[in-house]
Amino acid sequence: MATQTQLIKTNDNLIAPTKFTMTYRLVNKKEQKTKDNFNKNQINSLLNVLDSLNKSKPFSLEKSNMKSNPKEWIRELLTSNEYNENISKYLLNSFSEEMNTNMRKQDKYVILILLKNRLILAHSTMGEKSINPDFKVFERLLDKDNIMRFVSFEYKDNEIKMEHFEKNKSKFFREWLGIPERNLFYIFGGENKFYSEINGYPLVIELKDEDIEKISQENSIKIENKTITFNNPLEKLEIKHITRQKKKYNNYNSFHREYTSRRYHLQYYVDKYNELTHTMDIYMEKKIFDYPDRVGTEDQTTNITKYNDNILVFFCDNRINLTEEFLNKFMVKLLNNEETCIFHAGTKIKEEPLIIGNLKILNELNIDICSPLIDYYNKNEFPPFMNKLLIYGIFCCLIKSNDNTSIKILFNEIIKKLNDEIGIAGEIKEDKIIELKASSYIAGNNKQIIENLTKDIPKKIRKSNFKFYILGYDEKGKQVDPLTSNKFDDNRIDTLTEKLKKELKIENILLNKVPIDENSCILILLVKN
Repeated sequence: MATQTQLIKTNDNLIAPTKFTMTYRLVNKKEQKTKDNFNKNQINSLLNVLDSLNKSKPFSLEKSNMKSNPKEWIRELLTSNEYNENISKYLLNSFSEEMNTNMRKQDKYVILILLKNRLILAHSTMGEKSINPDFKVFERLLDKDNIMRFVSFEYKDNEIKMEHFEKNKSKFFREWLGIPERNLFYIFGGENKFYSEINGYPLVIELKDEDIEKISQENSIKIENKTITFNNPLEKLEIKHITRQKKKYNNYNSFHREYTSRRYHLQYYVDKYNELTHTMDIYMEKKIFDYPDRVGTEDQTTNITKYNDNILVFFCDNRINLTEEFLNKFMVKLLNNEETCIFHAGTKIKEEPLIIGNLKILNELNIDICSPLIDYYNKNEFPPFMNKLLIYGIFCCLIKSNDNTSIKILFNEIIKKLNDEIGIAGEIKEDKIIELKASSYIAGNNKQIIENLTKDIPKKIRKSNFKFYILGYDEKGKQVDPLTSNKFDDNRIDTLTEKLKKELKIENILLNKVPIDENSCILILLVKN
């Protein structure tokens, strides 16, 4: 089988071929398969995972003690214009035949990937799944959690250099690569590393030989036996820069933005969401559903697998339908105040999550109106009714402030669910944020309601720039004093909101109806000066 390989330049400066060739097989089987029908985005997705792992420093293949046959096969595959499947078979056999019993178990695979000027050998696991031509399975096979070891050979300037990664160091892999003992220190890091901890967090100090010489001649730092002593106590350490592999970050914020995306594989879902939404017209005859573990059609002719167990990844929007199963799974966690992390693939990634109680949202959201309410919620504990009411208010604000985002669809569904969950209240007390008003306070016509509120609000926001009014609660009776739902339809609520904004000259005002049962409701009013 011969495959020509061409190069193109991609947006993230990664040079990748328009096609690449992958040969793979189970370690304990002889039959191998070869695939080369991958597109640019798929190739980059796989390569980005491999290149994100903590590889060794480059080392010359010629200086290694690798056996002559695999060394020659690597040279031939890298320098030939055609792909030789027989040679790839010999190389995979050489790579796998010396593996120990555990490495050769039923679920382990060996993979050979050939690109222009680059060859990769990998050893990975797939659990109980069987590999098939579907690209999503290749992604799973080459997921960083499943890769046990790999080596990358790069042909450049008439020299082949290799870099490798291994999750758990093994004698087999080092011997197969043929790395001389005298070179191990260089390959795995040439600095002098001092391992310690601060408040239980591991700390590694790397010092060059000349730094150690300098310290020994000065008095500001003293190193002896098992301690490093500083003459002056340290309260803060300045971060000069942060490095990860070959990439350098000048500050923590720029590092953490990529760290969050990398840790949860968020960019993978962003790419999949964009691919899906850009081709939705093809699937208009079939509905697309957002399930807990996948996105696609009911018959799975279109299917995107979700691999994250530690976060809930949403795709729902105006055309992708959120399933009841997925929504219920989230609502149980939300109402039980369980630690939950969510991400919507159609809304920008946020370097620092928005925290609402035990809920983390990994998306960039406008929280201008509700930031005081979120702070208030995070700093206090509330009985069940008040807890739900505050969550309701927060998500109402998020909907209003993030009108043009895909995640708004999820927030709307949350509000619909909360409508069925509010129930009958327990006791609520006023404080610097909460303001309670009985139903009689807003029982008149629009003019009377506006007059009452415009007299009260200015007095209350002098003490606090933010107020959360609950309209329809009898503070003396310590119970809900409900309003009649049909008297407060959407049009009336919009009219009242706009008149309040105009009279008070405050833009950040939000008025919402909260159903108590089929016929009654209360109103919540948020005012931020």
